[in-house]
Amino acid sequence: MEVLPATYKSRMHEMIKQKREASTIRFDDLSQLEIRGQCALVRKAVMDKLPKLEADAICARYGHAATKAKGICGIRDHSLSMISTQRDEATLAIACSVFAEKRWRKELSTRKIAKAYTLSQSTVTRDMNAIAEKAKELEDYAIEKLTTIFERSGLIETTRDSTPQ
Repeated sequence: MEVLPATYKSRMHEMIKQKREASTIRFDDLSQLEIRGQCALVRKAVMDKLPKLEADAICARYGHAATKAKGICGIRDHSLSMISTQRDEATLAIACSVFAEKRWRKELSTRKIAKAYTLSQSTVTRDMNAIAEKAKELEDYAIEKLTTIFERSGLIETTRDSTPQ
């Protein structure tokens, strides 16, 4: 089992609080080893408690190395019926571009993918948008489920804003 490095704390926190009530992960008085243990619990929840497609969406967005690659392939495979491009290498390049880290985005631009696989740039853009939209939908479902699981287990607390609106 791959264990996430402690540096993923901020990414996990960002994942939990996106477009939802503010929440925090409890790291009070925890050692680095304990934080890594909580990260392992998060990973286990993603892999064991979510349906495969939702786990793929989370792994594609927040995973590392092999886990990210597996998630990207899962989302790509699920999206094949929604996109025009059907060649394996081209669809993989398109899916990778959706989830690429900032430093790799230039290498996976729509122009470069279109040229490399003799596709129109508009087709690549349309396919990228379809994959991104489906992945976001699955990720949102997954985060809702994970938030409930993590709140029940005490891993996160939802903070209520006490200022009047």
